[in-house]
Amino acid sequence: MDEIAAKMVTVANNANSLITQVQGELGGITGDARTLLANLNSVTGQPNQERISGVLENANGLLADQRPKIDHITDQLLALSQHADAVIAKTGPLMDHADATVQNMNGTVQDVREPIRNDLAELRSTLEQARSLLGNMQVMVRANDFKIDDTVENLRTATENIDQLTDSLKQQPWSLIRIKQPKERKVPE
Repeated sequence: MDEIAAKMVTVANNANSLITQVQGELGGITGDARTLLANLNSVTGQPNQERISGVLENANGLLADQRPKIDHITDQLLALSQHADAVIAKTGPLMDHADATVQNMNGTVQDVREPIRNDLAELRSTLEQARSLLGNMQVMVRANDFKIDDTVENLRTATENIDQLTDSLKQQPWSLIRIKQPKERKVPE
């Protein structure tokens, strides 16, 4: 019994200190609650209530004025969603076919990829050989540059000689057969 009494005294002492602490905190909470209520009263006072009432009346008027338009827009959205459902239903098989087509294309690309790579490698080799050949040609042309000038000059001279021969044959075509020009014939009288 003495032990129970001692524990009861300890509990009573702890309860007193706890009650004192709670009373101090309740005073702060009560002050905060009063401040909150005062703020709510000022917000919900008569002037603000009139403003809120005016805003609600404007909103009701706006909804009443715009209701036909809203109904029309709602009807259009409903029709649009129905059309969209129909379009989606129609595009389902198209998507399936498109998926199959993509799979076929992937297979085709895989099949063609290796030969194209081989062709590109051969083309690269051919281009490198062509570059080498062009380089060799440039070296040869530079080495024979003076001979090309002589050849061009000879061709020009030959062309002039052929032009002179052509002019001569045009004026005296008989010179191909005879060396001398025949005597002029007399016309009978």
